[in-house]
Amino acid sequence: MKQISLIKYLFNCFWLIIPLLLISFFLVKYLPEAFQVNIFWSNIPLPVKNFENIFRIIVMALPVFFPFFIKSKIQRTGLAVYFTGVILYLFSYLALIYFPESNWGKSLIGFTAPATTPVLWLTGIGLIMNKPFFNIQYRKWIYIILVIAFCVFHFIHTNIIYNRYY
Repeated sequence: MKQISLIKYLFNCFWLIIPLLLISFFLVKYLPEAFQVNIFWSNIPLPVKNFENIFRIIVMALPVFFPFFIKSKIQRTGLAVYFTGVILYLFSYLALIYFPESNWGKSLIGFTAPATTPVLWLTGIGLIMNKPFFNIQYRKWIYIILVIAFCVFHFIHTNIIYNRYY
């Protein structure tokens, strides 16, 4: 009986993050040289690295504790924001892969798009998350602030790389 009740924990909001991890995992090797791991993480100030990674872990781990279901209007809005963010995130990668020398690829906005578009899909996840599996209070705005903090540090990191190359 306990085994059956544990199954409900498998249907959590982390499943929404998996497609984005797959996009990053499979496409990063095709991005311009500046995005390759050995260059992208080289000589980044320690506070930027640490805060970016701390906030990354928090915003990626918290959805595990929330069941995935869509019942309310705000959750449906969250799903629309999520899908919009996923599409823009994918296009930000594809634009840099196929048009790295374009005005877009060499612009600050284009170059940092993979670092800024997560604010959309992560905010969408935050709007979808409702009541955690455990009896604790959840406020959507807290998760969204954590998302913004992650994206700010991710942008700062990517901006440092951009300034080295352009």
